[in-house]
Amino acid sequence: MTVLLDPVPGVDLARCIAGYGRPSGVAGVDKDTCDLARYTKIIQGTPAEVIIETGSGTGFSANWFADQGLDVITIDRSPHNNGAPEHPRVIRLTGSSVDPQIAARAAVLTDGRPTMVSLDADHSRRHVAAEIDLYADLVTVGCYL
Repeated sequence: MTVLLDPVPGVDLARCIAGYGRPSGVAGVDKDTCDLARYTKIIQGTPAEVIIETGSGTGFSANWFADQGLDVITIDRSPHNNGAPEHPRVIRLTGSSVDPQIAARAAVLTDGRPTMVSLDADHSRRHVAAEIDLYADLVTVGCYL
């Protein structure tokens, strides 16, 4: 079942659309302001304790998720510390997010806790479909993929 989120109170949608794709202004985080506002609303409105993030990039978004109070399992093909400092709530896995062994390792690391998943690696249809197949069952009731 697909559930669309309502607009985020206090966020100017027209301004977000006009600025889509521009960095958020949060040091090092390569996500736009509207994305961060939506993530904040989702995190505050769910029982999530853990987030699995694919496509770590520089690693700053993983640290941002951790600063929101989540334990983070972040996955990327390249070593993740491209400028982001280490964070005690972030576990970094190096490898393809569609590698079943990487997904299995991430599953073990969630330790059965309430989990959400953020897919932000390769955005091709085939890759996203493979990620959904691997990670959808890790999303717990009341959380989002």
